[in-house]
Amino acid sequence: MDYFQRKLDDKRRLTIPTELRDEYASGVVLTRGFGDYLHMYSKDVWDSLVEPELQGSILDEKTADLNVRFRSGKTSAELDQKQGRVTIEQHLLDYAQIDREVVAVRAGQYWRLMAPSRMN
Repeated sequence: MDYFQRKLDDKRRLTIPTELRDEYASGVVLTRGFGDYLHMYSKDVWDSLVEPELQGSILDEKTADLNVRFRSGKTSAELDQKQGRVTIEQHLLDYAQIDREVVAVRAGQYWRLMAPSRMN
């Protein structure tokens, strides 16, 4: 599965499709993306692939900029076991201009979450 579309419930929870829930057994990390969208990583992918990339030289401005982008508003959560949902904080929804509808597209080892109007 490389694409899904869902509506957030009244508590800002996104239901992860059943086929993907094992991928997020370690937890979910949500961050701002490079544009007006969000990135959704499994905790395993965040810890093993993203975190090492953010550990560059303390004096490297590019590394610092990446840290600011990905750590600003970063949230971690567990999927609820019953329904496979994760809550998306309001400040992240505002950043990505997501109201209720969410489009999710796989981008390698993470997912890009965006408003349907951002699909281009």
